[in-house]
Amino acid sequence: MHRFGSSSPAPPSTTGTIRSNRPAVVPRTPSSTAAATPRSARCGRSIRCTRRRPPGAPRRNRVVRKAVGRDASLHWSFAMQVFVTGATGYVGSSVATAFRRAGHRVWGLTRTEAKARRLAQQEIEPVVGELGDPKTYAEVAAECAVLVHAAFEYSANGVAKDKQAIDTLIEAGRRGARPKTLIFTSGAWVHGDTGDRMVDETTPLNPIKLVAWRPAHEQLVLEASGVRGLVIRPGCVYGGPGGLTAPWFADASAGKAPTVVGDGRSRWTMVHGDDLADAYVRAGESGLGGEVFDISDRSRATALEMATAAARAAGYRGEIRPVPLAEAAKTMGDFAAALALSQHVDARKAVRLLGWQPRHGGFVDEADVYYRAWRAHQA
Repeated sequence: MHRFGSSSPAPPSTTGTIRSNRPAVVPRTPSSTAAATPRSARCGRSIRCTRRRPPGAPRRNRVVRKAVGRDASLHWSFAMQVFVTGATGYVGSSVATAFRRAGHRVWGLTRTEAKARRLAQQEIEPVVGELGDPKTYAEVAAECAVLVHAAFEYSANGVAKDKQAIDTLIEAGRRGARPKTLIFTSGAWVHGDTGDRMVDETTPLNPIKLVAWRPAHEQLVLEASGVRGLVIRPGCVYGGPGGLTAPWFADASAGKAPTVVGDGRSRWTMVHGDDLADAYVRAGESGLGGEVFDISDRSRATALEMATAAARAAGYRGEIRPVPLAEAAKTMGDFAAALALSQHVDARKAVRLLGWQPRHGGFVDEADVYYRAWRAHQA
C-alpha cells in the first residue's frame, strides 16, 4: 500500500496521467462590465497579468485565481503533480507542504504509517516505502511532473542508497509525460571553508570529507538526459524543529553550555526552512534545467553569537566556551569539521533567475521565537 487510509483517494494510475479527484476548476464568467472592457484596458501598464508560463515550462492544469483591484486581472497558475522523498524529514516536510500550499498535488515518501498520517493532515498523499527499495515509489514518481529528492539515510550504506534513489528518479523522469524536473538536495558544505571570501555556483568546489560524495551526485542529476536536472544547495537550515540549532536549545534547556566547535568566530551560511522551501517551489515551477542554486540568507552572525542567543532564549546564563576542533572531532568525528566551517555564500543567482528572496532576517534576531518553536516540537 502506498497511501495512508482506506478513505484516501485511489492511488494514481501507473499507466497514465495522475488525475485529481476534485472537479476541474472552471474560470469564472466575466462580469458584463469586465466583458465590455477591452483586454488591453484590464491588463494595462499599471496592472500586469502575472505568473505566465516560463519558456519551456510544462503545461499543466490551469487554475484561475482572482486578482485584487478595481481592474482585476487574472492570475494563471499551473497545478502540477509533485513527488517528494523524505517528505517527513526536516527539509522535505517543509518542501512538500510548500508545494501543496502553492496549489500543487503532492505525494510524499515516508517509512511508516504513523508518519503517513502526518502527511495526510497536511493534504499530502502518503507513499509508504523505503528509499533503498525503488519498487515502493518508482511507479508513483513516474506519474509526477516534478521529482524532489530531499531524503538521505545516515547509515553505512547511505551514499549507495542515495545514488540508487537518484538513478530511480532519473528513470522515472524519463517515463510518462515529459519533460520532468528532478531537483536534488545538496548543501553549502560542498564549498568547504571559504572564510570571508564570497563564493557562488561558479566557484570550484572544495567539499569537506563528510560530504565528499555530493558533487558526483550533483553531476548525475545535472547531466541526466531526458529530465530537467536542478540542484539546490541549502545553507544551515533553522526554524521549526531546529535543525543544527536544536542541540543548542537542548543543551541550554538542560542547564548545560551549548557546544560551539572551533574558535567561535566561524560564520555559518544560514537559511530559514520556509525560505528554503519557497526556493524549491520556484525552481520546480521555473521550467529551468541544468542549474545549481545556492540558497542562503544575508545574515553574518558568528557561531558563538548564535549559540549565545539560543542559550539566552532557553534561559541559560552561563559562559559558553568554544571547543577546539581537534577535541570535538574525538567524539563527533567528521561532523565536527562541518560545525567549524566558516562560509560566505552568494544566493543572488536564485534571486535573479527564480525571483527568490529570503523573508527571514537571520537566527539571532528571533532566537526566542525559534526556541519556542523547538520546544513545541518536543511535546
